[in-house]
Amino acid sequence: MEMKLSHPKIQQLSSSVKARLQSQITLNTYGAAVREVIQNSIDAGASQIDIKLDLASLSFWVKDDGVGIPPDELERICQRYFTSKLRRLEDLTSIKTFGFRGEALHSLASMSNLTIVSKRADFNSSYITRFTGDGNSNIAFPFDMSNREENPVNDFFYFEPFRSSGTIVTASSLFQNIPVRRNNMLRLPEYNLLHEVKEVVLKSLIDHPNVRITVWELNKGSQTSKKVLKVNRVFGNLNWYSNLLTSIYGSSLLPTHEVVNASFKDIKMHGVIGLQPNQSRKYQYISINGRLVQVSEEDSKTINKIFVGCNFGGQQLNLTDFTDHKKRVSSVGKPFSKYPVFLINFECKTQSGDLLQDPSKTIVHPRQWRVLFKMLNKVFISFLKHAGYDLQLNRKVISSPTPSPTKRMLEEPTDILPLKRSSAASRFILNSNSRFGSIKSDEIRGMLLNSDRPGYFYKPVNIKSSKTNESHLTASISCHLHKCSEDDDIRRINTMSEYPDAVDLENISLKKECLHEDNCRVVLQLYKKFILVVIESEGTKNLMIIDQHACDERIKVENLYMTFLHQVYDTDLRVKLAQPFDLSVPGEEIEYLTAFRPNFNSFGIDFETHETDGRVHITHLPELLIEKIANDAQFLRASILQHVWDLALHRKSAKLTGSPADWFQKIKDLPGIIVEVINSKACRSAIMFGDLLEMKDMQNMVKCLHRCQLPFQCAHGRPTITPLADLSKQN
Repeated sequence: MEMKLSHPKIQQLSSSVKARLQSQITLNTYGAAVREVIQNSIDAGASQIDIKLDLASLSFWVKDDGVGIPPDELERICQRYFTSKLRRLEDLTSIKTFGFRGEALHSLASMSNLTIVSKRADFNSSYITRFTGDGNSNIAFPFDMSNREENPVNDFFYFEPFRSSGTIVTASSLFQNIPVRRNNMLRLPEYNLLHEVKEVVLKSLIDHPNVRITVWELNKGSQTSKKVLKVNRVFGNLNWYSNLLTSIYGSSLLPTHEVVNASFKDIKMHGVIGLQPNQSRKYQYISINGRLVQVSEEDSKTINKIFVGCNFGGQQLNLTDFTDHKKRVSSVGKPFSKYPVFLINFECKTQSGDLLQDPSKTIVHPRQWRVLFKMLNKVFISFLKHAGYDLQLNRKVISSPTPSPTKRMLEEPTDILPLKRSSAASRFILNSNSRFGSIKSDEIRGMLLNSDRPGYFYKPVNIKSSKTNESHLTASISCHLHKCSEDDDIRRINTMSEYPDAVDLENISLKKECLHEDNCRVVLQLYKKFILVVIESEGTKNLMIIDQHACDERIKVENLYMTFLHQVYDTDLRVKLAQPFDLSVPGEEIEYLTAFRPNFNSFGIDFETHETDGRVHITHLPELLIEKIANDAQFLRASILQHVWDLALHRKSAKLTGSPADWFQKIKDLPGIIVEVINSKACRSAIMFGDLLEMKDMQNMVKCLHRCQLPFQCAHGRPTITPLADLSKQN
């Protein structure tokens, strides 16, 4: 007998299930919940907002002096799609408030214990209503705020009486009916939750200089509270944006700045740009009519390339932190990034499509972005010119080669090197004082046909001839210059294809094991710059050239890394400074420094933080850094903050696990300044061009290179070995 499958009927979800599902879409973080209440207060005309945070229990309290909510509306305030701000879709083009959906408080009531107390100026009494996590509320009833015994919450969230009108919203045990989400939130460091709230305050106040906000944080252990930020009202927009940034993140974020203004047709732009760089792109804000724009990664890179291209921060540094202005650290590598700090707000006609893109009220794809982006670029260029920077906007900005192994290098085999070098490149490098990371064929052709020595050009070595052998090739390399006249036909050659006997080495590859002494034979030293070797492996025989400086640099840098990381595991690297460095640091980064202090200690860096005045005293440094830093406090500050952001953004691991035997895998987690110093030290101490080497010295170098973890590049990413010819097919 065939059984019929029963299909469930399509039916509407219950109200409680719908509320639960929708609440996770609208509000999914602690900061998002606080944001909705703050912005409701601003929409209600509040000029003063007080916020209290209990991060340990995911609870908060917000009081404002807005117009208040009448009792009959208080009972409906958390019902979905109930709002006083929108009637028709056409109203979106003229809307001035943050909210209009009628969803935020409904979602908040569905995931927390929510209590709302409000008073209108035309009512004698305050009214209270409570929501219990299912979105349903009791009726609003009068509430005597002066009677402390009737206060339903603890002392920290005490309902203080209103002067005339206002609203108090208390949300406790956020995400209580979404246990996985709540547990994830509780596992986050409290400073992360606090940073969310700080950013919410900034985003909410961009277009509201007439609102004062004060935020307090509860210390659950001591039952005391501390003020974490206060943004005062500013009448007039001239200094509002700088006041907003410094009030939230500290004055050290924006010690000096320029106010910028621009207009195009009916679009106006106002903002502020800092003159001192920061090590993170976090402090870059662009908004339209007070609503933040989510700038794409591509556009963000384009903006920052304008600043990188003119070495922003390299010419003008804040000198207030220098103890010795005359001596500054020079750096070949890139131990820290230099990003501009800015807050830009556009005033233009509201596009209804912009307001419907994201429940967080962020604009993801602005309709006028093409025009606004061009305005931004012109303003940034004008700012840099006015600040005295030499703009080289047509220069292609390329980041420095990675000096230490990246995560990808550690996950993939490091003992195989694809060698793609044309024979022309090989011949050119023999008579060059340069070392190349990569050479383009166009460059090689130009170098071959436009030698610095008049009347000379590099003539290709014919190694496909039946007479060619290893000794003949070696001799040919030593006499590869050929005299010719200015009108020689060879001068007109402009493509490598016109060399019919040039050797194609594109497919040659080399494994680390090929450098073993059984497979690699040293032939001779060339021009006191290179080591000529013959490598035989897996039926192939290749003539290779080793850069003696790059080779020795790789050997030394790995020894230095291994020695330092063994010390990290086994000893205390901290050396007390005779004169501590006193640095001014933004409050948010001070909190990160405090959280990551054990990581800094493991590398020999120690400090004392003073959050009240935004100062950090560097008291200890490893011996490796003391000589490098000298008296350049600004360089030290940037280097330390770079590591802070590398840890905060999980680019580096904050926990030093494993053992000294894992030293190579731990290089990627070293502070950038330590990587820079070790690389520089290896480079300076390595064998140089012009140093004469005995045969035994060259053989020993090749043996040591074979033992390296990453033998095919120097500390700065340049190749240590280059192919010259494939000898396996020769007679």
